[in-house]
Amino acid sequence: MSGLSVVETEAGERPGPDDQLSWEDLATEYVADRYDEMLSNTKYVPKNRQLASTAKRLAKGQTPEEAVEAICRFVYAEMQYVPGTTGVHTTAVDAWNERKGVCQDYAHLSLLMLRSLGVPARYVSGYLHPKPDAKIDRTV
Repeated sequence: MSGLSVVETEAGERPGPDDQLSWEDLATEYVADRYDEMLSNTKYVPKNRQLASTAKRLAKGQTPEEAVEAICRFVYAEMQYVPGTTGVHTTAVDAWNERKGVCQDYAHLSLLMLRSLGVPARYVSGYLHPKPDAKIDRTV
């Protein structure tokens, strides 16, 4: 059995000061409707008062962009990366209670906290190429 994937890469840039959204922009009906799926709770990213309260504290006095970075730093600082401690069915809250996990747990925890603030966020799985300078169209 073999598989084939096409990976598109592009260097992204942060939005300029005029293109950044405010908390008021994020709280609009348009954002709630357009990004409903990225704001909804799920089995793996459930609602949690304690984590929502922590997210609110971290976001206080911050722009949305600063709040996103603060939450990501918080998750990184509070969690311990330990392969094998969680599985594909581990929720963000389960990983938080253990303070251990892997990439998907860090992502789920970040999603829970960001969504609790009204910041649309989604889980994206990716692939890290073993050779950063690899040529395009080279099979690995």
